Order: sequence, then structure tokens, then C-alpha cells
Amino acid sequence: MTERIYRVSALAMAALLSFTHLASAADAPALERWRSYTGVSWDAPKEGVAPAAFSGSVGAPIAGVHFDAKGTAFVSTPRLVSPGVPATLSILDTRAEAGPARLTAFPSLRGNATDAAPEQNLRNVLGFYVDRKNGWLWALDMGFVAGETESPAGSQKLLVLDLKSGRTVKRIALDGVADRKASFLNDVVVDESRRIAYISDSGSRSAPKTPSA
Repeated sequence: MTERIYRVSALAMAALLSFTHLASAADAPALERWRSYTGVSWDAPKEGVAPAAFSGSVGAPIAGVHFDAKGTAFVSTPRLVSPGVPATLSILDTRAEAGPARLTAFPSLRGNATDAAPEQNLRNVLGFYVDRKNGWLWALDMGFVAGETESPAGSQKLLVLDLKSGRTVKRIALDGVADRKASFLNDVVVDESRRIAYISDSGSRSAPKTPSA
């Protein structure tokens, strides 16, 4: 008798959960496409004509997007496929709904350059965090770019940038805790009140025998 009651109760619970799931799905707003881009571009429109897509767009996918309190969209285009991507961190012009995604390097093209100052410039950003409380952007730099087997000294870092000016608020070197040959600094989340960053390192560059992560 007890077993039969248990089975009936289990079936009733399953039916309730199924009904709840269907009800939630029915109440949820319909998904719609927000923007549809064909490649990316760091060029400005000329005489109202949309710029041509960057020739290496296939090697510059938009990997991450975060919005600040004013609705400004920041995106990352990691240099995992092509080292020649003009910028690895940019602002996205959300007014353009089609054509190439119009990007403006953040904090600047020079600040995204790979040919100098690896400890200061952004070289390869995948994960980043927009800190609305403090008005900062925390950019996690993997250091290496496509074709490099080892991150240059000082290139693995966390840069804290002012959202308004783009100036560097703080630079946190990671060479002491990350492996220059094996680490894959994947993502970062921030406790905004305590100003503490938590970083994930998948170590996928040396899989399956990885000394990192």
C-alpha cells in the first residue's frame, strides 16, 4: 500500500512539475534577433556608407559582450585565430543593426597593439567584466596571441580600466600565478563591493597534462 501511494505521489509531482514548466515556457517572452552582423569593422562610415568588413573577420569573432550602466556595449574579439585583429577589446555601436559590427578600440588602438609594451597593452582578451559600482572595466589578458607558444613576460595580466577615460586604474600581473606556456586565462568575475576579482584558468593549451587551472 505504501509503495502504491509513493508511486501515485511521484506521478502527481512529475505532472505538477511538467505543468509548471509548460506554464513558465508559455509566459516567457518570445525570443527575437537583436542584431545580425556580417563580420566586424574598426573603420568609421564615410558619407553615410557603411564600412567594409575587416578582411580577417572570420578570425575575429565577437566572444563576449557586457553593458555599462548607460547601455554602452563592450565586446571582446580574442586573438586566438588571427594575431592581426586590430583590437581585442572594443565598444560596439549598437545603432547599426546590420552590415559589419562597428567597433571602436577600447581604450584605443595603441592600447590594443601587440608590437610593444606587452605588460601594458591588451594583447588577447576573452573574458572581461564591467564593474558598474566603481565605473571600471576589468580586462583579463591571456598574454599570448595566435602563433605564439609562450606568452611574453608580463603579458598575462588583469587590467582595470576607467570606463569613461580608458585610463589604467590598476595593473595586476599574473605571471607569478599563471603558466606562460600552458595557461588559458578564460574568464573573470568581480565582487564589486570588495573589489576582488576571481579568475578561471582552463589550462587548455597543455591538455591533458596541464600544470595550470
